[in-house]
Amino acid sequence: MNLAHHSDKKRVKNEKSFYSTLLLSFLIISILLSTLLSLSLSAIFARTLVESTQEHTGQLLAQTNYAVDKMRDDADRLKSSLLSNNYIRAYLSTNTEDSTIPVMASKALSQQILVLPYVDSIYLYNAGMDVLYSSDYGYQMPLELHENQTVVSRLHDAAFVRDYRGEPVPNNSDGTTGSAETVSYYIFDDLDYEAGIGSAIVINVDLAMLTDSISSMQNLSFETDSSFLLLDQDGAYVTSIINSDIADPDQWIADALKDCADDPAETSSFVRTDGMLYLLTDTSANAYGWHLVSFSPISVVLKDSVPLTLLCLLIMILVLVFAWFICRRFARKLNRPLESLASLVSGRQSKEHPSFQTKEFRMIVDTMTTLHNTNEQLQTLQRKSRYTLIQSTLNDLVSGHSTNPPEHLRQDLEYLGLSWIETRRMCMAVFKIDDYHKVLKEHTADEIWALRFSVVNIAEELASASFTCSVFSHDDDKFILLIACPSDTDPITFEEDMVELFHSVCQNVSNYLHFTVTTAYSTTFQGISSLSTVYRNTEQSLYLKMRYGHGTVIDPHQIDEVQTEPFHLSYRLSTQLIDQLAAGQADTAAATYSELTDGLILCDYSEIISVLTHLVHSIYERLSEKYPILKEVLTQEMKTLLDDLDHAEISEDIHGVFRRFFDRICEQIRQIKEDPAQQNSSVIVSRITEIINENYPDPSLCLTSIAETIGLSPNYAGHIFKQATQKSVAQFLLDVRMEKFADYFKNTSLSVSDILEKVGLEKNNYFYTRFKNYFGMPLGEYRQKFRS
Repeated sequence: MNLAHHSDKKRVKNEKSFYSTLLLSFLIISILLSTLLSLSLSAIFARTLVESTQEHTGQLLAQTNYAVDKMRDDADRLKSSLLSNNYIRAYLSTNTEDSTIPVMASKALSQQILVLPYVDSIYLYNAGMDVLYSSDYGYQMPLELHENQTVVSRLHDAAFVRDYRGEPVPNNSDGTTGSAETVSYYIFDDLDYEAGIGSAIVINVDLAMLTDSISSMQNLSFETDSSFLLLDQDGAYVTSIINSDIADPDQWIADALKDCADDPAETSSFVRTDGMLYLLTDTSANAYGWHLVSFSPISVVLKDSVPLTLLCLLIMILVLVFAWFICRRFARKLNRPLESLASLVSGRQSKEHPSFQTKEFRMIVDTMTTLHNTNEQLQTLQRKSRYTLIQSTLNDLVSGHSTNPPEHLRQDLEYLGLSWIETRRMCMAVFKIDDYHKVLKEHTADEIWALRFSVVNIAEELASASFTCSVFSHDDDKFILLIACPSDTDPITFEEDMVELFHSVCQNVSNYLHFTVTTAYSTTFQGISSLSTVYRNTEQSLYLKMRYGHGTVIDPHQIDEVQTEPFHLSYRLSTQLIDQLAAGQADTAAATYSELTDGLILCDYSEIISVLTHLVHSIYERLSEKYPILKEVLTQEMKTLLDDLDHAEISEDIHGVFRRFFDRICEQIRQIKEDPAQQNSSVIVSRITEIINENYPDPSLCLTSIAETIGLSPNYAGHIFKQATQKSVAQFLLDVRMEKFADYFKNTSLSVSDILEKVGLEKNNYFYTRFKNYFGMPLGEYRQKFRS
């Protein structure tokens, strides 16, 4: 059993509800969407940072391109200026050792260099004397003695001179990277270098004019920690790395050269150098097509991505918190129809739930409702079938109408769990609803069924807690409780327990159902054949509640106190009672009635009703003779009294019925006695008016028939009516008929003949005369006026 219980708990634990699954699905989707949103924001921001860095670097590179273009323009102007100077041209073309010419050429060069700070030096090469004048030293020297042998070699290189197109040539000074500190412009004369070497001017420009512009722009803008390299059109490195933060620039360039692409013009690429990833950006939009390459550290470019990531994380957390509430609400809303369906299936909820308003759920609900109702009907039918079978079997036994053979009856009782009725001693109790006619008036048929079922439930629940028992309905207002006597309890204790149980049933019915029941119980007996006899005796005991009142418990010994001899009303007191009523003395008559019926309550119920009915008829006959005018009133009052008497169950009910009867009769008699003329006339006039209004369609209605109906002579009735209304009965009857005629004539399309028939008039000449006298115009004019 423990293993089964553990298995059930494990199964319940592993089961997942639709709500939890739906909520988990929504949360996973929300997390994925939040993550994608955060990643998208981070990617967009990173891309924005990269593009911003590229844009900034592009501005620096554009400045460098401008510097390169300016350097070319300055070089062109310097070339023109040098070629147009006579001293310089004289130095290049002289073939003699004249000290004056070099001095004058030196002064000319100094003037040019003075206005161009980025010009490092100028060389004048005289091919005829094969000497080189350098502005650095201020004198001329043989070529082999000059320290810049790279320039010297180019001056003697016929191929270089032939292919040279005026672009600056880097002067390599770094053995590791080949980067240059200066670039040189060459100006050759027009000699044919196939024949020999000609004179030339070499202008050396300091590359600081380029690197200084980049550094100045870098200091004026936001910090990027970018590194720059300048390469000529042939890919030779013109400048070293431009970044003061790099400890070993030469090694850094060497590492960059390994990872950089063969074509350095490739833009927006990434390279890894010195263990760090860099964003590479380059440009060649200058006069010489030189490539300026920028290396921006990704860590610096994306340094603002950390706050962004934290911000995105915060946004994601907020989104998840918000999504939790939204998903929870949405999942609950989606799950609510299923919960409602489950509740509907289990019978705990009405199908009018708001979740069922959609067409699809309405169809499901209707189907489930049909299945649920069918299932309930089946279960109810099963319960009712068993309950009905128990009711039918026990009622047949109690009423003595059972026709089943003993063997079949024994099988039925065994099937219904009632075999103890056949074998054990029993006690029968009969419960009767008090004032059942009042309960019927206050409740519908369904409510009455529920109340009767509730009485059975209350009695069975209380009795089954202590006894083996069976409760069932018998008639509309009676219930029978059969209790098996315990074999180990003495009869006195058993009876005390039963009386306590009956009082408890009566108290619970009064508290919860708000009406009372009277209980009568029998002595103990045994045998199915005794059920009908015991029931009749016990039912007869219920009439004792007329003496003891509603809600009482009547024991089987109280029936012995019933008086069986016939009860005789005192003639003297009966005559005295009628005389007092005839005099209108209700209080005195009530006292006489109490004395007259004293001891009647001890008789049998049927004897009580018989004696009281005889008394009522005696009162009616004597008062009708004395007051003919009250005959109809007395008749109606007698019917009301007899009807109330049928529903009277206790002595207080009977006394109340008679007291109300006495009050109403004496009131009518007092009205006649106090003012015979006025009151009698009022009653007669009211009655005549009532008869006329009810029977005016009858052509035979007249004073004679009316007087006969109310029990008066025609002359007396006519005199009283005319005295009170100043009209004769005939005139009043005619007025009523004429008014009814006019009403039919105006509001219906009936013919005159049909209307006359409905109001009790005959169509003759006398009618037209009476019509004209009554309405002041002939019938034709009246028709034209009201039917036009």
